[in-house]
Amino acid sequence: MKIGINGYYLFYPYSGIGQYSLQLLSGLSEIDKKNEYFIFSPQKVPFSLGENFRFLVINPLSVLPNTFMNRYYWEEFQLSKAIKTYSLDFFHSLYPSLPSQAKKLPNLVTIHDVIPWIYPYYKNDLQYWIYLNLQKRNILKRGKKIITDSKKSKEDIIKIYACDPGKIDVVYAAVDPIFSKKRDALHYEELKVKYGISSSYVVYSGGFQKHKNIKNLFLSFKLFIEKYHYNGKLYILGGIRKNTAVSLSIYDGISELRKLTELLGISERVVFTGVISNEEYYLFMKMAEFFISLSFYEGFGMPALEAISTGTPCILSKNRVYEEIENGAALYVNPQSINEITHSMNKLLIDQNLKNDIRKKGFKRAKNFSRLKMAKEILEYYTG
Repeated sequence: MKIGINGYYLFYPYSGIGQYSLQLLSGLSEIDKKNEYFIFSPQKVPFSLGENFRFLVINPLSVLPNTFMNRYYWEEFQLSKAIKTYSLDFFHSLYPSLPSQAKKLPNLVTIHDVIPWIYPYYKNDLQYWIYLNLQKRNILKRGKKIITDSKKSKEDIIKIYACDPGKIDVVYAAVDPIFSKKRDALHYEELKVKYGISSSYVVYSGGFQKHKNIKNLFLSFKLFIEKYHYNGKLYILGGIRKNTAVSLSIYDGISELRKLTELLGISERVVFTGVISNEEYYLFMKMAEFFISLSFYEGFGMPALEAISTGTPCILSKNRVYEEIENGAALYVNPQSINEITHSMNKLLIDQNLKNDIRKKGFKRAKNFSRLKMAKEILEYYTG
């Protein structure tokens, strides 16, 4: 059986969809040696899998490079040509996109969330907004089956896409096994030297989109320092990708966020790491006092799951997805209440019993999100 996969985000492995793509394909390569896989991307990806996995580069047109028009042409027409060229039997898009030729095959689309239709700032970039709605239309017309990462996302997709609930299933995403492996002390010391880490710290990861509520995180951290005399730092992991995966208009810019830390008088206590390796990411997570995310909305919330996988306790906003995925293995707060957030930060810092309890619950919960489990469930759609 020839299975085609739109692997567009594999070239952006540090993005949420990039991680989803990598974990699914890695899991499939471990359990399926029989079917042939054709993974299409616009650029060469920096890894390979088993002999039955072919990574094929389809170069985008040179006309209007780095635009959503160019990207849509790649997805709609160039991928359609590839489906015919390789005589595929099944097609899976790992994000909301489905080329015209895919409607002639059994197909599957992963929709991770419906955030663009919840927050109005996604409309600021007209080209991006048109692109999103074209893909939404194509999925409704051509999609045979949809999977998503959480029950909450399924509910929202049914509302936004106005589609049959029976057409959508929930298949939980998976965390990279790297987050459950132990490291020796030398790795931690090397990270401390490289980044000048000399005190305790708390950590945030999860992107810079406006709904991530980073401004309230900074306000809470300022109060944490002033009211509870915390003498550590806040590390902000990751950076903003400059590509056409998403529009830059949806972000709080890093320069803007830096200026906010200066206005709040905490610029020397907040560290922006920029893009880092998976190994460094793990080490930052593992050594942190706790992970914090005050996001107003998530489709799945991979960084929080990565944190509990390393044994790092979490403070998370009270939203349906965090409550579903972490399932009590975190301290939940109202993302609008600076006082409540700050009180919880101090409570988790000083209460070792609470910290240990959350850590144990996190380890147990994280075991439910393996890439082999995800791969086995999705393989059934391909072969069933």
